[in-house]
Amino acid sequence: MDELDAVEILRRYWLDGAGTITSKEMVLASCPFCGKGDRIRLLPRQSQTGSPFPQDNYQIAWEMLAATERLPAICGFCLNVVTVGGGQAEMPGVK
Repeated sequence: MDELDAVEILRRYWLDGAGTITSKEMVLASCPFCGKGDRIRLLPRQSQTGSPFPQDNYQIAWEMLAATERLPAICGFCLNVVTVGGGQAEMPGVK
């Protein structure tokens, strides 16, 4: 699995379960894709039951994008996966 696969797994998880995902912790950061500053939501570390992806795939994808002091998140407006740390949201792969 590469970083693009990880992004797609996390995005599909959000799209397929957006109505049932309970962890919707908001982050005050601007999306690097669309510029919205009030829509970034942290993705949970573990997928919830009923996810269309096996737990292992979600966990591997989440950990691949998580780095020291950075967490995977998604923009609720443009639905792009970003990484958040230090009050900044960045495109995955940007260190």
